[in-house]
Amino acid sequence: MKKVITITIIMILSMGYLSAFDGKRKGFILGWGIGMGKLDITEKYDRLKTEGNRRDFNFTTNSKIGWGFNENLEVFYTSKNYWGSHRNNDGKKETFVTCLSSVGASYYFNKNAETNWKPSVFVSGGAGIAGWQNPFEEDDDTETLSGFGMFGGVGYEFAKHFSVEASVLMGNPHKGSHKLDFKGVGLTINALAF
Repeated sequence: MKKVITITIIMILSMGYLSAFDGKRKGFILGWGIGMGKLDITEKYDRLKTEGNRRDFNFTTNSKIGWGFNENLEVFYTSKNYWGSHRNNDGKKETFVTCLSSVGASYYFNKNAETNWKPSVFVSGGAGIAGWQNPFEEDDDTETLSGFGMFGGVGYEFAKHFSVEASVLMGNPHKGSHKLDFKGVGLTINALAF
């Protein structure tokens, strides 16, 4: 079964690569972005005890891989990450990541023709799995929380392959009685290979 899955993935990526990087948004797409965001987190351990709210400015990253069905519409898998830090109960500073791994879509209002490129406004959105974890913590007690999340955004493709996007995301990762609700806004500069 592993062999079949591996061969299928290689074939899909090969077909995507053959039609990729031809200057047209239709076909295989691969993107990444970096920016800043603000995250509002409410953390609860049970119905009676609330840890409190945190509002932090965070370093953000995102990536996407998918397919452009035409010059206006692309569908993709994306991972949006908000990186931050806080002090645990022992006073030790820990890095945490609040993330959203989802299926999404973007719609560009101007077609991106190879010979007649124009700047374009676009909208995007998606839903998937929201998560929270301390990725660099080696302690066995470190919890990874997961739950439902979604995002929406609006952007502007100011140069071929480059855009700026403002997005909002929210999620409610949890594990047992440990629950987290987050809402975030972010601004990223993105590169998209097509």
